[in-house]
Amino acid sequence: MPILPRRNDNIKNVTIQGPCSGCSGELKCQKPTDVPLNGTKLCSLSTWHRGCSLSCSRTITTRQCSEGFFGFECQHQCPTGFKKPCNGNGKCSDGITGNGTCKCQPEFNGTVCELCSNKKMTGPHCNKTCSCIHGTCDSWVNGTGLCKPGTCTKNTHGPNCHIKNDTCPRSSRKCHVHAYCHPEFMPRYQLLLLVCNQV
Repeated sequence: MPILPRRNDNIKNVTIQGPCSGCSGELKCQKPTDVPLNGTKLCSLSTWHRGCSLSCSRTITTRQCSEGFFGFECQHQCPTGFKKPCNGNGKCSDGITGNGTCKCQPEFNGTVCELCSNKKMTGPHCNKTCSCIHGTCDSWVNGTGLCKPGTCTKNTHGPNCHIKNDTCPRSSRKCHVHAYCHPEFMPRYQLLLLVCNQV
């Protein structure tokens, strides 16, 4: 795929007057690169003498980078590429004097605006609530919203750190972290069942 031109110089032509000299002599432009135009202007050679100056066209080039590029020669692309710098979640310091750093929008942080500022949010726009309960949320623009592996606390496990590690007495049943194990007698069947009741 062809890449955009890295440079996008601003080129403009301005009219510059040549040096003031006698109107009957040869009139010149100030620089060899200036282009003579058809026109002259009166000027002051001295207090008592008038002269003429030649009107010339000069091309002035201001170095500029295309959007998404930075460096003296615009040789660097902004982080995550010139098409979507800073993951599209911030402004890249681009241009001749830029250094390629990202200034993130309030909802995002990280070197390339890849993380959610609110650690309980996730998703491309950091607007989805994490489902992680007792762990560290996978909170970034491509995050799942589940708990990061190995971050469960409070004697829990599971993708959302939502299952207690301890079991109901004399049973392999495990309850959700927001529930407790409760024995419940079933008279009809003469059975004692262990059920999880919501806290």
